[in-house]
Amino acid sequence: MKPLSLLALVSLSITHISHVAAADASLTEAQKESIIKRLDQLLNRREAGATSGSSVAMSRLKSATASDSAAVALYMECVKRERFERAEKKGGEYTDWKQSHSDAFRTDAVGMCLRANAMGLASALQINTADKAKPEDKESAFLKTLPNFHSFLDLASTGVAQTAALLEDKKINHHGRISSQANTIKNLNLFSSVIADALNITAYITIPSKFPAKLDEALDATESFILPRLYAFGKLPPIDQAWDRHIKRLADGVIFYKKEKLIVKSKDLFEKALPLARWAQARDRFRYGTDKVVGATAMLDVIKAHLDHEFCVTWIEEFKELVKEDAPETSETAPQ
Repeated sequence: MKPLSLLALVSLSITHISHVAAADASLTEAQKESIIKRLDQLLNRREAGATSGSSVAMSRLKSATASDSAAVALYMECVKRERFERAEKKGGEYTDWKQSHSDAFRTDAVGMCLRANAMGLASALQINTADKAKPEDKESAFLKTLPNFHSFLDLASTGVAQTAALLEDKKINHHGRISSQANTIKNLNLFSSVIADALNITAYITIPSKFPAKLDEALDATESFILPRLYAFGKLPPIDQAWDRHIKRLADGVIFYKKEKLIVKSKDLFEKALPLARWAQARDRFRYGTDKVVGATAMLDVIKAHLDHEFCVTWIEEFKELVKEDAPETSETAPQ
């Protein structure tokens, strides 16, 4: 006998409640207790199913993050199941598709992107679980997810850069194959959709709001996703570490694009973003650090190093305001 789905069980329970209510307008205490007990059992079954489904998802994703080849293998397995077997296409069609893309999927760039997607999806699940922690446990639960999230951003940035280099090299004969897959291999939402649908774990895949939807958004994720959460906790060490990792990714990007001599917009973005990131880190050291002298010195160092920067005057004005706001009240300025 096929087990009833949760929806069917809920429907039966509601039908039972309706029958009881129809027979007698008021429920006895015993009937109320019985109904509540049944609903609690259903909720427990639902939570158990969610836990099991999340465990399956995390297990497969962690295996895929072990290496580029493992990530490619999981992706290929899911593509075969979802786009060919379930679509009832002939077996030879998948073989032809796999063969035509084999060179592209053997490249470091594609492997990196797929592994970064697996890491990103695993990180999103971890953060989503941390968000559900009790208020007193939220900070510690979230901070535990940061190492994996930073590793995801590191690999995503490298994968995107490697893909750009590969696509710009017109001498490589699998250029077109990579171009046709670029939308999927660099799109976390599309990747998660393929994986979730194929493994029947869609109900257990929840990506937090503002989590980067594409690998190309990894460079912005520090400021748009992680830092706002860390600011809420108000602790400098994780904030400073997030800036350190972000600045290193930007610096590595400048080096990579210059080395590869790529004529792409990203090179300019990296170079322009570095001074801005260094200023923002110095400013946060002043705002959230206990030693204001260290923070103020860091801001002055950035200003001195970038006197010709277009935002230098703005930084000086901001520096003045921050120091003024933090200055202790004197007898002349203290309220009467």
